[in-house]
Amino acid sequence: MFISGFDLLREHNDKFQKLYKEAQQYRLYREALKAESQRKNMVLEFIGKIGKWLVSVGTNLEKKYSVSAQTEPQMTYDMSSSNCE
Repeated sequence: MFISGFDLLREHNDKFQKLYKEAQQYRLYREALKAESQRKNMVLEFIGKIGKWLVSVGTNLEKKYSVSAQTEPQMTYDMSSSNCE
């Protein structure tokens, strides 16, 4: 069976095109994974910043409104002036 040079060239070209397409798909797949990983990292970084901000706000609120355990509560109602018996 005789195969012409044209048939060999076409077969080689078809194989090349198939391998090139496969390489392109693999490259696109890797780029998609990289982009997904970057998105996840951005989301985690954002959540981390929100967490740090919440801790900061909570700490500032505690400093501003906390009552020391050694402080006695102040009475706002004067029991001596009431008519309770």
